[in-house]
Amino acid sequence: MDGVEDSHINKKARKGAHTGDDSSMSEDETDYNSGDKRAHSYSDEQILTMNNERFTVPEILFNPSDIGMEQAGIPEAIADAISSCDEEIQGMLYANIVLTGGNAKFPGFRQRVAHDLRHMAPAEYEVRVGIDKDPLGYAWKGAQRFASAEEFSTEYNNRIVTKAEYFEHGSSLCESRFRFKV
Repeated sequence: MDGVEDSHINKKARKGAHTGDDSSMSEDETDYNSGDKRAHSYSDEQILTMNNERFTVPEILFNPSDIGMEQAGIPEAIADAISSCDEEIQGMLYANIVLTGGNAKFPGFRQRVAHDLRHMAPAEYEVRVGIDKDPLGYAWKGAQRFASAEEFSTEYNNRIVTKAEYFEHGSSLCESRFRFKV
């Protein structure tokens, strides 16, 4: 399968997928056995019919244990990351969550993450979850803006390794600059 066709299939599958929670959808919409099927056709006349896969595939992002993976789902990973930060900034972090990447395009994804995080966060913290209009490029654009800022070159220059430096010195340069074993 070539990249263009794969991209086309991924877009159609993403459009048909849903990550709803019980609070934002009617009972008929959340019933995986309701018979609600979505068919997607492709230029070569293949038809992909999606039934409960529209719910179960994205659900793995929230409950990886459903397929035997012993790791945190996305909301739990966010809560764990925030709880590992200094307590005085945790409230600010819960109020400024931005989802990026292709998964952010699933219908209901932002609402589901916000709903699950609300149950994990301390009651005194506001939980706000946003998505940029371009979730695929948002992280890259933010990192690019950060790296091109004048303050970055003076404050963080000793914390970066260029591609040329890495090829010349290897992982030992990362170990010495970042003080950890690669």
